[in-house]
Amino acid sequence: MVNGVRLEAEELVAALPGTLDSTGAEDTVRAILDVMIANELYLQEAERLGLETDIRVRYEMEEKGLVTQELYNEVVAEGNKLTDAELREAHELLKTENRIKVIEVQDEKTALRVLGELGQGVEFETLAVRYSTDRTGRFGGDRGYMPELAIEEPMRSEVRYLEPGGITKPVPTMRGYQIVKLVDRRKADPAPPPLEEMREQLEMSLKQQRRRRLANEFLNDLRSRLTYNQEGLDILCRPVDSITEEEQEVYVAVRDNTKYVKVGRLLNIARRFPVTLDTAMKKYTIRREIEEDLLYEDALDKGLNKLPHVAEKLERKRKSLLRSALYEKEVEAKAVVADEDVRNYFETNRDNYPTSDFGSVEGLIRRRLRAQQEQELEQKYTAGLRAKAEVDVDEAVVTEIVGYILDEKKEQQ
Repeated sequence: MVNGVRLEAEELVAALPGTLDSTGAEDTVRAILDVMIANELYLQEAERLGLETDIRVRYEMEEKGLVTQELYNEVVAEGNKLTDAELREAHELLKTENRIKVIEVQDEKTALRVLGELGQGVEFETLAVRYSTDRTGRFGGDRGYMPELAIEEPMRSEVRYLEPGGITKPVPTMRGYQIVKLVDRRKADPAPPPLEEMREQLEMSLKQQRRRRLANEFLNDLRSRLTYNQEGLDILCRPVDSITEEEQEVYVAVRDNTKYVKVGRLLNIARRFPVTLDTAMKKYTIRREIEEDLLYEDALDKGLNKLPHVAEKLERKRKSLLRSALYEKEVEAKAVVADEDVRNYFETNRDNYPTSDFGSVEGLIRRRLRAQQEQELEQKYTAGLRAKAEVDVDEAVVTEIVGYILDEKKEQQ
């Protein structure tokens, strides 16, 4: 019991290392128990000091990431279902290879511009070099020959109906839009192994491809719920200090035709932009942030943050962040190494350093001295917390756990 809070035996057993020397079993058990007690004391002290406010932003980021991942898991779960007929059809697609060229762009407007220039007779390869964000852009978009199965849906269905030389319409993908040119089609040589020889590998690959397609379709549907305001995007691309209070009220996007996302809401993102970041990447980053917020809202609407396993992970993260915040405040912030201390250490321990160049080892020494300081401060602070705390250890339970370990070792021998 730590100030009235129970630490359960099963927590201690779960924290034990997988391999444990029976001769040091009791020392190991008690050392781990001391760590558990210290963790609980740090948590209680952090809560008493009101450090929940200090961790709020980091906690919200963790929550956002966890519940959004749950939403993705829910969306792509259907991709794990696969019939034998579908597997055989996929195997057939491995028997044909297509040589394709790709132009990939970030938005529909650019995709339509590319399509228009193609219609005016501009070479596909020229436009790939000019517009494509795909890694093959500088090579004219050429991806070479690939099995038909390797072309992801919905692009595969478009390519299958093309004759060599044909070009698809812009097709939405997870990264934007693609336009594909079919250069050639041929039988795979060598042919793929029989299905039974590659069933497991093919099944895994096909499920992965389907999960990506489901995620892509979901994101495209989500993006259709957003309408962007060019004026708001342009304002956010300027230096933050130049944005007026009036401009902060300009909307950047509208969600579901009802919820407005204003410039002021996104200033924290604009502040993180590197000076060298170009306007196109700034706008791309802003759009992705707004999409992630919408995903988060959808996940909360589904109550995914209240799922038992998610709530448990979040609680563990909350406790971890609180302990870290207290450590930063009471240990890290107070560990200060003076320049004089670093120089004195170097002079006193010259034999440990083969170089006479102090500058080359200064950083190493500073980190070493700081680590020592932190260790000493942590031990002192932890001892202070424990001295003021009411800690009651059930020795009978500790003895039982040690005995359990020793009995296991005997059985293994």
